[in-house]
Amino acid sequence: MTRLPVCGSCRRRRHSGSCSSSPRVRGRRRLAGVLVGLALAGLALTPRPAAADDGVLASISYWSVAYGLSVAAMTAVAQCESGLDRAAYNPASGTIGLYQFKSASYTFGVQLLNADMSLAPHLSAPDPEYRPITDPDAQAHIAAYLFYRGYGAWWEC
Repeated sequence: MTRLPVCGSCRRRRHSGSCSSSPRVRGRRRLAGVLVGLALAGLALTPRPAAADDGVLASISYWSVAYGLSVAAMTAVAQCESGLDRAAYNPASGTIGLYQFKSASYTFGVQLLNADMSLAPHLSAPDPEYRPITDPDAQAHIAAYLFYRGYGAWWEC
């Protein structure tokens, strides 16, 4: 009788697909890593989608440059997370918007940004404190700030 291999992470014999070591999740992470690597090299794999014509790319570009981040890398993360769709919603996880924030993560980012007094004099656009989580400019701002502060590992893309 052939025994199925045991997962080193979850100790189950078969993967449900949600285990971090499942082939499906590993494949997605590998693809995301390739896409981000290509974006960092300045290569684009997909044409600009029609949904991005509403200023989404301009917001990503503005906030990426404001925090000294790669515009291509930040665009690649948004492309991977939401397909650059400002109204993207994942009912399974409750994440929403361009960078697929959970409400608590978005609130944390807003509070962290607003508490950082060293940035206040340099803000040339309204801070996102009173803008909803669905606002793509606010999401681009908070995502860029969190990447700048070292929270980029929050995103799987």
